[in-house]
Amino acid sequence: MAVSVEAASPVAHEESVGRERPPSGPDTSAESRHAAEAPPLLFSSTMSRGGYHQCGSGRRVKFYVLENQAWADRGTGYCAGVYDEKHDEALLVARKEETCTSLGSVADLKVAEGAEDGDAQPQEYILVVSESLASDDFLLHAPVIKEDVYQRQQETLVVWTALDGTDVALSFQELEGCNEVWDFITEVQSHFVLSRGMEYGKTLAAELPPFELPTPTLANLDTIQEELRASSLHSVAMRDKVIEWLLKEDYIRKLTPLLEEAEAQHALPALHRLYQIMKTILLLNDNLVVEYLLQDDVFYAAAGMLEYNPEHPHLKASYRQHLSDEAKFHQVVDFGDPTILAKIFETYRLVYLKDVMLAGLMDDGLQSMLSSLVFFYQNDIVNYCVNDPQLWTQLAQVYRAPTTDATRVQKAKGVIFVQHLCTMGKQIQLPGRVALFRCLVDGGVLPIIEYALSTPDAALRAAASDILSSLIEYDANSVRAYILKEVRDGQTPLLCRLQVLLQDGQDPALCTQWTETVRVLMDVNMDGLSHSPVGQGTLPKPRVDADELLTWLYDGTMQQMLEPLLQLPDMQTLALGQSITLDPSRWMLYCHLCDLLCFVIENHSFRSQYYILTSNVCNHVGSLLHARNKHLRLAALRVLRACVSSHNQFTYRHLMQLDVMGHVLALLQREAPRDNLVSSACLGLCEQLRHDNVRPLLNDMAQKHGDILEALRTDPVAGQGIGALIQQQARNQTDSSSDSDDSVAHSPNVDEAAAEQDYFDSEEALDVQPGTEESPGLEGLAPLWNRRRKHEDEEDDLAERVAKRPLSARQG
Repeated sequence: MAVSVEAASPVAHEESVGRERPPSGPDTSAESRHAAEAPPLLFSSTMSRGGYHQCGSGRRVKFYVLENQAWADRGTGYCAGVYDEKHDEALLVARKEETCTSLGSVADLKVAEGAEDGDAQPQEYILVVSESLASDDFLLHAPVIKEDVYQRQQETLVVWTALDGTDVALSFQELEGCNEVWDFITEVQSHFVLSRGMEYGKTLAAELPPFELPTPTLANLDTIQEELRASSLHSVAMRDKVIEWLLKEDYIRKLTPLLEEAEAQHALPALHRLYQIMKTILLLNDNLVVEYLLQDDVFYAAAGMLEYNPEHPHLKASYRQHLSDEAKFHQVVDFGDPTILAKIFETYRLVYLKDVMLAGLMDDGLQSMLSSLVFFYQNDIVNYCVNDPQLWTQLAQVYRAPTTDATRVQKAKGVIFVQHLCTMGKQIQLPGRVALFRCLVDGGVLPIIEYALSTPDAALRAAASDILSSLIEYDANSVRAYILKEVRDGQTPLLCRLQVLLQDGQDPALCTQWTETVRVLMDVNMDGLSHSPVGQGTLPKPRVDADELLTWLYDGTMQQMLEPLLQLPDMQTLALGQSITLDPSRWMLYCHLCDLLCFVIENHSFRSQYYILTSNVCNHVGSLLHARNKHLRLAALRVLRACVSSHNQFTYRHLMQLDVMGHVLALLQREAPRDNLVSSACLGLCEQLRHDNVRPLLNDMAQKHGDILEALRTDPVAGQGIGALIQQQARNQTDSSSDSDDSVAHSPNVDEAAAEQDYFDSEEALDVQPGTEESPGLEGLAPLWNRRRKHEDEEDDLAERVAKRPLSARQG
């Protein structure tokens, strides 16, 4: 059986130990002269020297064993192919790295193709196998199996199933080392076939008892069941003999008439025995048997036998009814290769067999084997779709056709087809996954997603959301490039479609998924797994101008996205402690938008700070502190904490003008007796102010709401935190006068600051509105921003100008 090694990868090459050269002397023997004339060995070759074997550093390998559906690393060592003359068998031996002995640089050379003899460098060789194999310092010590159980994957992996049913793998550090070991395995297996295969088979057959089952009838099902069970428990060789006989005699197909006869006679005992026979055959854990069962007529017969579980004698499953009535195959495009079409059917049956029919009956070996088969089948299907350009051309033609009742059904099937393809793509190895999702983007799947999102069908919208989530997980930059292309072409961008769907809020689960999608698309620092260290840059990064995307986003799209928040009441119109009632259908939307607002505040630096000051969004978000729903109050507190964490003086001044902390303290005073999550969040915000020593907000709280602070100081829940806050403010007040005098007296920029203050107080500054023809908009802020940052960290000249304007002018 072949298995996949998705997680196996060689570790970095460690420094070798002991580079002492073995003693050498003049050797004029014929053997030495013959060796000198022979071509030099590669650094991955194995050689015999006396009673031990050596190999070059190219044989460095990691050994893996499949345990509980995961590959367990058993260590690193050096691998060699060895012939054991005593037992007359070929062995694969991997010795632990820490127990190997370095023999230093020897005369064997690695000669690069086309290189001069003088360019060759001596290589280090390692002692791998000593005369005695009876030691515990070997990772692997296994004979080469004559059956075709070995598989090579990803060029540097050799995977096979041992005689005891364990799935093992060798992951080589160097391609040359894998080539050498693979050639050794191939040569040994050829030797089995040519010289010893027939004799070995006859000897083994003579040692095993003969196996044969009688012609099946309802009367002898007990005998068949018992003989099959006893033979399957005999030995591995006997199990192989049973499998070979069953396949040769086509025995499973001979059981089909008995199933029909027993069902016609309502012979429940016979049906139960057929169930036990089929279960025993499947537990032989052979991939050839499973592939045989996937044939049309055989699979339906096997499904019928597995419907009659003797552990539930009064119940009957309905596998055949589901497979014949409910499981419909919808072909959207024409597959040119009939083998792929057959493999699609077989993959569905294989998954249904593993997840439904054998659920609760499988042992670890059977589950591993079925999972491996599913992996290989799905890998073949995905690779075919990636490499067939005609498939994507046909799919694009489906969505170019005018929308009618017939084409609408075909387009819906196309969306489901792409969703299933993405689901299969997630199961294969990372290079194949990345290639699939890039192929989806290049093949025009994003217009298909937009079509599905625009339909009223909730199932299609959910499918499109899954596809889009998969795309941005592996290649978010391609989706951003597509959005910018739509912006340049004057089309409605995909991000705006998601924004509209999010504001409609018809499906809470989809709204959560759309919020996460929007967040990832706005995170211009996240490229996706294909460009991460995990993906190791498997694909070139698309050209996406982050500034262009953010400029478009803050030029009006952000305002539209947060419009529901801007429609909330003004916090300044609400009295401290006053409660408001909001539409329950919008609660979840407000929470999602608050989370997005927190994200942009934390990640978009001066652009988000400029938006906070000009949009007055904090005034509306602050009204959520007065909502009856606790989730909304917590969402508003998260936004305020993000604003405080920005460490921007103009944002602090904006919060002071809104008297945000007064509303927070009033909320804390009301919730402190309840000692709930809301009171804890309020205390967390106060502790953040104290820890970061945000002097403007601390002084503003003490001046405006000293009575509330004193009242909270005696509260058993909030008293300790508020007391620490008051002490910090007192220390700041003690030092504030001397610090401010010193800073003014010694500042070299007093004249410049006075000039700027005169400009801010002028009517010209009050008339400037961002985004109008009279002002340069966000693009013209860079010179002012850079000039101001020379004197004050993270301060924006235009932001200061806006912050010092009256609040009524900013609201306009």
